[in-house]
Amino acid sequence: MPHDNFEWISARLRNSTQPNAAFGDSHVAAVPDYNTADFVNLGIGATTIRKMDQRVRYYFGKIKPGDVIIQADPHLFAEYRLQARGDYVPENYSEPRLRIFDPQHRGFMLGYWSAFLAKGQLVKKETTAYDQLWGTANKLQETPSPATRNDQLMAKPQAGGTPGPLAEATTNISTPPTPPAASPSPTSIEPPAPEPDSETLAKFNAFMDYEISAHTPVTDFRTRDEAGIYRNLIKFLVSSGARVCLVNYPVDRHYRVRADVIRTFNEVREFYKEVARENHIPYVSFWDRFDDPSMFQNTDHVNQNGSPILAKEARQACFDHSKS
Repeated sequence: MPHDNFEWISARLRNSTQPNAAFGDSHVAAVPDYNTADFVNLGIGATTIRKMDQRVRYYFGKIKPGDVIIQADPHLFAEYRLQARGDYVPENYSEPRLRIFDPQHRGFMLGYWSAFLAKGQLVKKETTAYDQLWGTANKLQETPSPATRNDQLMAKPQAGGTPGPLAEATTNISTPPTPPAASPSPTSIEPPAPEPDSETLAKFNAFMDYEISAHTPVTDFRTRDEAGIYRNLIKFLVSSGARVCLVNYPVDRHYRVRADVIRTFNEVREFYKEVARENHIPYVSFWDRFDDPSMFQNTDHVNQNGSPILAKEARQACFDHSKS
């Protein structure tokens, strides 16, 4: 439980009384610099529109809202983030409860017990393999090489495609802003030998194609329940007196060059702009804010360099003031 993301966010929702807050998934959680004396980051990985709606309504059911940033990213309307009507199980944020009935736990009870009996613990170490692959690919691009290397890195994705296991593994890369420190790897383990450039680039392109395929919004997103839920969420906040701002978070150039040629990415951004206009609130896009890879921990999450810049600029653009 101390390492569980839901335990972390539910405790934060229960205990925080800060009226100024940011909500969303791992793109939001990757900006820990939102956390200041007068602002709180309530983002966490794997947050869907339905979950964001429930968390916002719960949180501002106990306090009056102030400045509120709501995530407005295209991938929130990707198929893996949408649910059929009636499938969503409401979250329970209360402290005294039977965890085995929580939606995020009850389907994995057999696996939990198997892991516990086999290993004596349930702590899972997050993989950084995809972050490392992304970093290696960027270094290859920076190294003087034939012109074809840049073309290979920025290759356009094939039309269509079905998200595979790789995509599923990369969708929730970021952890909460204050995760426990990971134990260092034993120094006796030798790192794997460097792979030839062509093999690394092939893996990187496969990784990016899966990532974009998984994140591509569905063509009928306007008719999905989540579109109405999102609109009503913003209306709820505005009617409650909140100063609301919709924010599109940054992605790196490898992500953008693929996503920008897919029609539905832009159509979803237009949807967010419409919602903003309807409610007379700002929509701020940081989609192409950073080209420098040193601002990212991977293809679509900022790191410790990008976080303070993004937190400051988002609040300034949204609410006409800068906080540190």
